[in-house]
Amino acid sequence: MLTGDTVLGSGTTMLDHPDGTLTDYLASLERLRDHGSARLLPAHGPERQSLAAVVDGYLAHRRERLDQVRGLLAAHGPDLDAVALGRLLYGEGSGLPEGVTTKIAAAQLDHLHRLGER
Repeated sequence: MLTGDTVLGSGTTMLDHPDGTLTDYLASLERLRDHGSARLLPAHGPERQSLAAVVDGYLAHRRERLDQVRGLLAAHGPDLDAVALGRLLYGEGSGLPEGVTTKIAAAQLDHLHRLGER
């Protein structure tokens, strides 16, 4: 399966919110999982033997991060914005530019909004 940047050979994909939504991305991952043991041929990184195994890891990572966001919203209140959330999620020493962490956080907040949780 040629996955381009949807599933990488190593690491995870960054969504360029608002052009890319976490909701759509998660749906794409679920569809890719249906291809089970297909060999993964990503745009970046090494090929992998089982697409489903890699996709399951991606989905688990995204679900864990969303649970972390839910916890931060509970602790800091519903008015927590993407800039502040990005700082809380990744910290000052993450090495990621604030613009990147803000886009990631915005995608997570948007997804929770689409789920009716925010």
